[in-house]
Amino acid sequence: MMNNLIFKLSICTVASFFILSCKKVEEKFPPGYYQFDVDAHEIGESADESIESSFTVKLNSSSEELLEIQSFTFSNLGDTVFRDTSYLHIEDKKYMTGTLDMWLNGDEPVKFSKGEILKESRNNYLIEGQIDYQIWFDGGWEYYWKYYTGTFVFRRK
Repeated sequence: MMNNLIFKLSICTVASFFILSCKKVEEKFPPGYYQFDVDAHEIGESADESIESSFTVKLNSSSEELLEIQSFTFSNLGDTVFRDTSYLHIEDKKYMTGTLDMWLNGDEPVKFSKGEILKESRNNYLIEGQIDYQIWFDGGWEYYWKYYTGTFVFRRK
């Protein structure tokens, strides 16, 4: 009888520790400044360009379902110019998809997909996934779309 009680208490204790150790998305990604590292390559007939880029975004808020992000750049006068707020959707507390309004590609949104939330260190999380976007390119003699695909990493700055 005593062994059965000890067993039940042990199971309850382990379950409690497990529940408490599972961080919510809000705790994994608190508001603040984050960095996107992008490694992409051009796709298509004349695909010969690779791009490695890193840019900062501001995470305004996070919840179990959404990351509300605002990208920005600096004007020629040194002022910060904020873009529209974008939303990255969290699925099953582990995966992320969405689009981001950024200066990276002009008027078309950058599509983030298959983003997986990973633990980098004790209290530090990141998201790794795939990225797709297109750029309206001035070739000097004509304008045309250039298409890119690659990977991204989203981490606290």
